Amino acid sequence: ADNPYKTPMKIYPAVHYSMGGVWVDYNLMSTIPGCFVIGEANFSDHGANRLGASALMQGLADGYFVLPYTIADYLSADIRTGQIP
Repeated sequence: ADNPYKTPMKIYPAVHYSMGGVWVDYNLMSTIPGCFVIGEANFSDHGANRLGASALMQGLADGYFVLPYTIADYLSADIRTGQIP
C-alpha cells in the first residue's frame, strides 16, 4: 500500500450507486394499474444513476406528486359508508 504522507492519493470519478428501478408513467404508476412506485424503486427520475444520500427527499417529492392520484382511493371507503346518524 502507498504511504499517503509521501504518495499523492489517486482521485477520479467513479460510479457510486447503480440503480435499476420499475418503469413508471408521468403519474408514477407502474404497468400494474393502481401500483404507484416512489423513492428508489422509481427509475424515471434518475435513470441508471442517482446522487447518493438523496433517498429521503426523493420519497417525499414522489409522494407529493402521487398524492393527487391516490387520495380518492383512500377516501373512497369513507364515502361509501352511508349516512351517519
